[in-house]
Amino acid sequence: MAATDKILEVRELKTFFFTKKGVAKAVNGISFDLRQGEILGIIGESGSGKSVAVKSLLQIVAKPGKIVSGEILFKGQNLLKDAKAMDKARGRDITMIFQEPMTSLNPVLTIGRQMTEGLIQHFHASKKEAAEIACHYLSLVKIHNPQDILARYPHHLSGGMRQRVMIAMALSTKSSILLADEPTTALDVTIQQQIIYLLKELREQLRTSIVFITHDMGVINEIADHTAVMYCGRIQEYAATYDIMKNPRHPYTQALLEAIPSIDADQEVLRTIPGFVPSLLSLPPGCSFSNRCRYCRQICTEREPDLTEIVPGHQVRCWNYAAAGPQEG
Repeated sequence: MAATDKILEVRELKTFFFTKKGVAKAVNGISFDLRQGEILGIIGESGSGKSVAVKSLLQIVAKPGKIVSGEILFKGQNLLKDAKAMDKARGRDITMIFQEPMTSLNPVLTIGRQMTEGLIQHFHASKKEAAEIACHYLSLVKIHNPQDILARYPHHLSGGMRQRVMIAMALSTKSSILLADEPTTALDVTIQQQIIYLLKELREQLRTSIVFITHDMGVINEIADHTAVMYCGRIQEYAATYDIMKNPRHPYTQALLEAIPSIDADQEVLRTIPGFVPSLLSLPPGCSFSNRCRYCRQICTEREPDLTEIVPGHQVRCWNYAAAGPQEG
């Protein structure tokens, strides 16, 4: 599906955590666009800032986290400057699927109570109307006995069924944007594949835009139109997913792809990325990946490169491609 109109524009978004040990810059100036009907993948290791980034879009970052600057433009309106617009969009126009549905669904309330609550609040639907809408969206996510499911509690359902309920709940308000924070991580491979196919099918049917967060390059390759690779609070590479997979430019992206096991590869030992993601409280000077990068040179440890467009649509934050050019130490 061709994605044309921009529905979400994020500009220089910064979300910091103010702790007793210092300031952790979890999201440190990220920018991206999301078009109608597009699936944008955001990938990175744990601690890269991807989950904080999507929670910032809904302003649900827990203390001591705080959005300190930036713009979140939804259909041209800056939600960070308009609290009423944010309250209206959150849970209606922009909805979220969390990683583990068992902790996101209230265990003492029925599925029906939880699914109809938002419909009654946002659209002033009657209980009967809300139940009919809930059944419709449960059917869309391939649940064949929706009326029966509405009467059940979360612990009555399997992990895959609970995740489908979360997707149906998010879509039932006819949301324009769906934020999916690692929605397949807690599921087995078969159910994971079903959820991926389901999201792609719903995108085709409803023209819903999706931001899909994961640490799995294989999942990104399956679902995303464009991919942003995050590391230490910044986007390190951004391009069409096909280009990311076929011609990764940033050393971090290359290392992530090399770490994927392959049945065709003639290797006995899996490749790994040396070292660890540095603490956001004590980032290395210069490029945040420099202490793990096999191509590291002196300038990498002194100055951080800008995100540079090396070819149309492909951006990389690396001194190998920065305008100043690589410099030997």
